[in-house]
Amino acid sequence: MLPALCQIGNCIPSPKERFLTDIPTKLHVSACTQRVKPPTVRATNGCDVWDVTPQTDIVTKENSKNATIYHTWTLNSAHGSIGAGGQENLFLSQVVEVIDEPPKFQTDLSDISVTCEAFTTTPPEMDAIDDCDGDVPIQYSEMKSSSNCPFVVYRQWSAEDSFGQVSNIHQLVRVGFSN
Repeated sequence: MLPALCQIGNCIPSPKERFLTDIPTKLHVSACTQRVKPPTVRATNGCDVWDVTPQTDIVTKENSKNATIYHTWTLNSAHGSIGAGGQENLFLSQVVEVIDEPPKFQTDLSDISVTCEAFTTTPPEMDAIDDCDGDVPIQYSEMKSSSNCPFVVYRQWSAEDSFGQVSNIHQLVRVGFSN
């Protein structure tokens, strides 16, 4: 709330301008699910209130969707008193880390032991989701230690997003071994 004297138009600006807006100084956001727009920052000199326009610098990490965005607001008074009369410029800054996560599998697997009769060659169906691409294709491979029981099967599923980030999930199946 501005002083009553300001509200009737007879205000004498304070030599100490200040920001009215508190913002988080550091944020982490997803590269695809968040739009990175600087917040509106307001300032006052005790009489007037105004928006402060940020300067935005974007630093993209090589071979990545990840980036760091720097928003900086410099307080410039409509009355021109910033930097004059001994007051130094005021700055407000925010660092935004934009991160593209690798795909995530929707099912957790554990290693299992089964009898020779109970073993099925059909692996569980797996799904993976990427924050940018949605459903991503999955590659499946397996290695079997022997064609005769008992044996061990090592199963691996790999999901790769459009930027080449890979996630893997594994399962070890012990077939025909006594516990």
